[in-house]
Order: sequence, then C-alpha cells, then structure tokens
Amino acid sequence: MIARRKERIVFICDECQGELETNELEREEALVMAKDHGWKNMKKERLPSNGPKLKQGVNWANICKDCYEEY
Repeated sequence: MIARRKERIVFICDECQGELETNELEREEALVMAKDHGWKNMKKERLPSNGPKLKQGVNWANICKDCYEEY
C-alpha cells in the first residue's frame, strides 16, 4: 500500500505492514527510493503463490525486502 503522511509518500508492506517513510512528494522519486531499499512493487499476477493476499480490486502489492526474501 502507498499512503501519505504529512504529504510525504510512505510505503506499507502488504505482508507485514512494515513501513518505509520516503520524505518524497513525487511518486516516481519515492519508487526509486523504495527500490533502493529492496522493496518490490509487483503487479498482482506476478506475485508468488504464497505472496500477500490482496483485497479485492487491488492490483499492485508493495513488499518489503525482508518479506520478499521469505518467498
């Protein structure tokens, strides 16, 4: 999940609910930072079978480095 806190983008892991605060206002810059920290932004169809269970209508998952390594 991607959220905003004080207008800054925050990534929330769809598996463990861990957070990465980016201090970025722009989505593209925040995505670069998340990837630099090992986070994965994956389309629902590309998730491993034991990946996070997304709510209906959600097509993308944000997964922290620690959770992704467990798959």
